[in-house]
Amino acid sequence: MAQKCINFGSLTYTGRENSPLGLGYAPNPEFTGKIMNGKDNKLYIIKSGTKHKKWVKFDIDIDELPDDCYHEAKIPNTTKITSDEETGLEEKIGGHKPFFVEGDIWPSVDGKALTFFGQFKHPDNEKVLIQVFINTFGDIGSEYEIMDIELNEENIKNQVIITNNDLENSEIFNAHKINKYNLHTELKPLSFLYKRLCIPENSDFEKKYYDSNYYPRDSIKLNGTSIHCQSPGQSYNFIQINECNELPFGWGDCGIAHVKKEKYGGYYFTWDCY
Repeated sequence: MAQKCINFGSLTYTGRENSPLGLGYAPNPEFTGKIMNGKDNKLYIIKSGTKHKKWVKFDIDIDELPDDCYHEAKIPNTTKITSDEETGLEEKIGGHKPFFVEGDIWPSVDGKALTFFGQFKHPDNEKVLIQVFINTFGDIGSEYEIMDIELNEENIKNQVIITNNDLENSEIFNAHKINKYNLHTELKPLSFLYKRLCIPENSDFEKKYYDSNYYPRDSIKLNGTSIHCQSPGQSYNFIQINECNELPFGWGDCGIAHVKKEKYGGYYFTWDCY
């Protein structure tokens, strides 16, 4: 039985059409170039014909988007080192000897040492070292310390080696020195792409996102697009931490942790699990 169109009452549709017409949207009242989800949840675009407009399937090549739909993530390449080889100055994941300056103390909560997860040079400033300490006992992630340390001559001169042996230890992971970073081109978050390409949220496009050659990595990385356990990238991260050989710790049941930038400066820690 024919029904009246939502966008133009004098036009009708059957509801069996795969295009947006099947949802009640006739093409003629809409502007040329408008994109909508069809009843089959695929994308359609309005094209002008000789006499009438029509809905036409709109296919996007997820790996051939405009340049500003991608960015670079830094994937660390590491080598396992012993505590005797640690200097405290190197970029690393895990380890016994973070970089401390005279007067610093090992971050702790109720006498228990926070776990040192790593220190990374700021992607935009090689003279700044970012350290990440996390609570790995009790309510995981409830306490954390994320610090910026200036690698200036005075701080390096006043470097001290502090371990958490004097506190009730949480976790100590074997040190993996970061030798270099490999760049990985990643898609920006889905939410950005929907807005950038002026398309509605769509399961077909999301599947293409998952299958893309540029799908964001779920490994340890700096910058890039956040990957959450139950959804593709929806935000940006500063440092992403996943369980791996270098960091044998699972967030909940095999989750992913993130260090995010605060809107008005500083950082915060968040994680999710399956």
